[in-house]
Amino acid sequence: MNCTPRLLHGLILGVPLLFLGCIKNNSGAGATNGTVLYLYDAAASDVLVWKDMDAAYAAATPPAPNLTLTNAALSRSAALAWGGLAMDTQRNHLYLLYEDGVVIRIDQVRSQTGAITSNNVVLFTLDSANRLSGSVFGQVALDPQSNILYACESGSSGTSRVWTVTQPDAKANSSIASFTTVSDDEAGTGHLGVAAAQSSVYSYFAGGNQVVSGISTYNGPRLRKGTSSAFGANFVIIGDTTGLDMSSAGTLAVDTVNSRVFVGLDTGSTSANSPTGGAPIVAFQTGQFGLSPNQKPSMWLGTLATGSIKALSHAGTKAWLVALQSSGGVGIQTILVWKAPAAGVVDQPMAMGPSTAQFRGATLDGTGS
Repeated sequence: MNCTPRLLHGLILGVPLLFLGCIKNNSGAGATNGTVLYLYDAAASDVLVWKDMDAAYAAATPPAPNLTLTNAALSRSAALAWGGLAMDTQRNHLYLLYEDGVVIRIDQVRSQTGAITSNNVVLFTLDSANRLSGSVFGQVALDPQSNILYACESGSSGTSRVWTVTQPDAKANSSIASFTTVSDDEAGTGHLGVAAAQSSVYSYFAGGNQVVSGISTYNGPRLRKGTSSAFGANFVIIGDTTGLDMSSAGTLAVDTVNSRVFVGLDTGSTSANSPTGGAPIVAFQTGQFGLSPNQKPSMWLGTLATGSIKALSHAGTKAWLVALQSSGGVGIQTILVWKAPAAGVVDQPMAMGPSTAQFRGATLDGTGS
């Protein structure tokens, strides 16, 4: 059985679980070719583009970006939300979500070569009349199949929710996106993250209503699955074996080839019943939703020493996972990259772009051949 050193370490912590996980991982990590990386640099308010992730990953020194996309509209008084970058791979749009609820759409993004022409930059706003008190927006996700944009919002009172914008590609410049959210029967609270694919939406919440399953009750961080209209009443992962139980913030990414949801955490779990040993990234199969809430993750990445994860992105149909971190709340130049993460590999730190770079958003386009 061809397990990696990372999985061998995991076997010490939880033999039955990762024995099965190793078999699954070897069966289909996915292709990596034809993948483009986009990073938003908050220091310069521009988007850096690497057109070949395989070449960048293999280089002795990470290469300079192939392109730097610029436009005055990208520089705003509000910061880009952490994880506020999303690619519509079907319609060739790049979305940027800022903490104040402003969305910028870059049209024909694959054809851009530098200064973005004004007719390819569209700005619209999530309805400011229906915000939470102390509103701050976080991670954004775009589901290409259903053409729905999802945006996380947290309030100063602890309330949090996920906005939906249908057909965001049709929003005109300076328009308002009407107030619509994913219905949440657990009244999720705290910092949250979101990912979407194949007409399903996934969200991390730091807290919410108590979850009752049989004679067991659960509180604290949880992972939800649903549709654009509502999170499923029984589609929740929560408890002390999930690896989520010590985190107060999470960020998500979906691997559509391996039907897996990755969760990047500010604090990995070291509690007695958690098998993850403080790993800051845990993953669940999409089929685990709807079973017992207190599910062990199907795999995990990193160690306690890896540190907090601020933003996470997966190429979806290609096997790349990218994580962003921070120092003192500010984005840093070095990103963490996993090639074929489903195989349980160790991350490769990569210092990308200028030394002054402060990355707050990352997204991957895996549609190339």
